[in-house]
Amino acid sequence: MAWKKDFPKENIYFQVNNGILYYADCLSLMKKFPEKSIDLILTDPPFGLEHKKQIWDKIDFLSFTKKWVNIGIRLLNSKGKLAMYYPKKKLILLKEILEDFKECKWDIVIQCKNFGQYRKTYDYIDSWSPILVIHKGFKKIKEKFKLRRNWFIVNTANTSKKSEDNPRNFHPSAKDVSAFEFLLCLLSNGGDLVLDPFLGSGATAIACEKLGRRWIGIEISPEYCEIAKKRILKEIRQLKIF
Repeated sequence: MAWKKDFPKENIYFQVNNGILYYADCLSLMKKFPEKSIDLILTDPPFGLEHKKQIWDKIDFLSFTKKWVNIGIRLLNSKGKLAMYYPKKKLILLKEILEDFKECKWDIVIQCKNFGQYRKTYDYIDSWSPILVIHKGFKKIKEKFKLRRNWFIVNTANTSKKSEDNPRNFHPSAKDVSAFEFLLCLLSNGGDLVLDPFLGSGATAIACEKLGRRWIGIEISPEYCEIAKKRILKEIRQLKIF
């Protein structure tokens, strides 16, 4: 609990032993965080792509990404890492984004979904997601990437549209908690402090609770703050039972 004293007291939506959820705009709030206080930033940010249910996603992807990543890099400690889902449609902008961070190294991890549930619709053809990783402690993490061959599979075969566990029931662009668990194991250690500036429905925080990481989540939508809160508390109750 002592680590929380270094972070803002305002805009807290709720908190538990291992984490804090803020209801705020991350661009403003992150500037109030102490520098070099974060071990890992792990997030699925807005892509600036049109979506009928995501009015807040209509942003200039290049300028917005540069803004929040610039702030985030300053928050990372000397061996800190930033991992973000990256839109395939905007891979052409990758060089322009990375030119601002020449003091860092970067790599790409590929997430592949289990094809079992997609065979009838042929969606499996487009079932991979790139994840950009920017990091300061390069040598150690590069060895891990080589070991993992830069890709991993998320088993979503049993996550049908009617399933209560389907992440899309909570958020139209939600990712599987298992994907965040894998990335946490790859990029962090037990007890590390993980920041998600775009927490959405709470997957990063849930994964942190399951794997013993401290976490800070920021979410600009009160609707998703409440959804994330309920999901996180449900996970904590389940963990206590087992």
